[in-house]
Amino acid sequence: MKNPLIKSQPETRDDFGFGSKMTGDQHRLINKDGSFNIIRKGRKTTDMYHWLVHMKWGRFLILAFVSFVFVNLILALGFLWIGIDEIQGIQPGSFIGNLRQAFFFSIQTFTTVGYGLMSPVGIGANWLAALSGFLGLFSFSIFTGLSFVRFSRPQARIRFSKQMLVNFQEEVPRLIFRMVNLRRNKLFNVEANMIISWIVQEDGEPAKRKFGRLNLDRDRVIMFPVNWTLVHYIDDKSPLHGKTKEGLIAMRAEIMITLKAFDETYAQEVHANYSYTADEVVWDAQFELMYDAAPEGTVLNVDLLDSILPAAS
Repeated sequence: MKNPLIKSQPETRDDFGFGSKMTGDQHRLINKDGSFNIIRKGRKTTDMYHWLVHMKWGRFLILAFVSFVFVNLILALGFLWIGIDEIQGIQPGSFIGNLRQAFFFSIQTFTTVGYGLMSPVGIGANWLAALSGFLGLFSFSIFTGLSFVRFSRPQARIRFSKQMLVNFQEEVPRLIFRMVNLRRNKLFNVEANMIISWIVQEDGEPAKRKFGRLNLDRDRVIMFPVNWTLVHYIDDKSPLHGKTKEGLIAMRAEIMITLKAFDETYAQEVHANYSYTADEVVWDAQFELMYDAAPEGTVLNVDLLDSILPAAS
């Protein structure tokens, strides 16, 4: 028996970006941070530059520090191999003591600090010191360039409410969620799209993921100075018509939102993604107001973004 959710959807071309023949029923397609929950296998398509630019800042700094220590450790071993006596100012001792002094001498050369206490005197040590200086200049130029790209890359700081609500206060039930711009910059021509994904299992066939469009009552605004509550009316044309929370959970429904806007700071278009699973939808509830009037102007309380109340009777 076919899932009744399919009957409300006409057979149209899938233009949602995810294949309609994708199988699997355990994982969401969009993570809570907006990234796609897709694991690639086979031929690698990620280049080093893209990987370093999109890496999280914590991992990027750790990688830079580990690389810095590793390169200088290799150079220190090279100085020991050439001979510790070719470095003036080093006090010969145990292997660990010599390695420690050679390591910090390499760092001083690598960073062009050069305190003057140690210096190369042999031809081999001078060539290795020259290599250390070259690697230092080259590494710092790469790190500076990557840091600039990471800082200047346009990114939206849109915060979505943690939960989506189904509200019955009007004649037609509404599916609502809201979002706010965490930055003080101006966003213009903000446009939102919303789709739903669910799993169907027909007799004798593998599980498949299906998609449908959820039309918003207002899908774009010219300006985005405060919060924006987006509304989908669950009428007889909606894929959610007649569905219950238990039914959506059983179908492993996931509601995905894509957002694009023009950011005046970067003078570029920025994007944001988010998704809600069926168990993140609260039924018969309403959002608490986020802003209030004050003598100096409208006050927006961003901390109330996730605050919900029971629906008024």
